[in-house]
Amino acid sequence: MTELLTILTTAKEAGFEAGTIVSIMGIGFLLYRMTNKQVDKVVKALDGLKEEIKEIKAHVGLK
Repeated sequence: MTELLTILTTAKEAGFEAGTIVSIMGIGFLLYRMTNKQVDKVVKALDGLKEEIKEIKAHVGLK
């Protein structure tokens, strides 16, 4: 739960809107309700998404 609060606080500080923060909370709730195997699958997908975001940022010239 501490991790979720850290994510939410950081999102707010980064200027994310309330709707985005609620979405993050929803994802957190889903992860809380999943089995470890399911969470591992989601984490793997998020790691892949992280790499895709890096590629997109590089493509548009962001760091």
